[in-house]
Amino acid sequence: MAEYRQNANWCEEDHPRDEYGKFTDGTGTDKLLQDEYIHKSVGAKTKNYDIQYGDKIVHLVEGTYLRNKQIIAGNGRKRKIDEIEGLVEKYRGSVADKWVKVKGIGTIDTEGKSEDVEIHWYEEPSVGKVKLKVKDE
Repeated sequence: MAEYRQNANWCEEDHPRDEYGKFTDGTGTDKLLQDEYIHKSVGAKTKNYDIQYGDKIVHLVEGTYLRNKQIIAGNGRKRKIDEIEGLVEKYRGSVADKWVKVKGIGTIDTEGKSEDVEIHWYEEPSVGKVKLKVKDE
């Protein structure tokens, strides 16, 4: 193994990184999005998202963040959204080229317990976040 490392021609410039040291594709389109704070409710329940988790719906824990958000398909990415036609049809007035598929880490409440999970969803500026689901392991 040491012999391999000694003979390897690693060039850092061939492997761009973002400001966090994470490898990128070098286009600048895969930067992490800003974390989103999930507010605690005051009186009535605050805006929270319905998230599909197996056969049940769960919610993000209030007072936590939806973090490490990253666009993985759609606008500005090489990977296209598989179900773009269905999204545009269901959400009339939305623009196909503005839809993105995003992933992030969120803390969900599952029967009184907090659990960090990877969440995937679709988003378009005029519509917001839709079809949130916990990514299968």
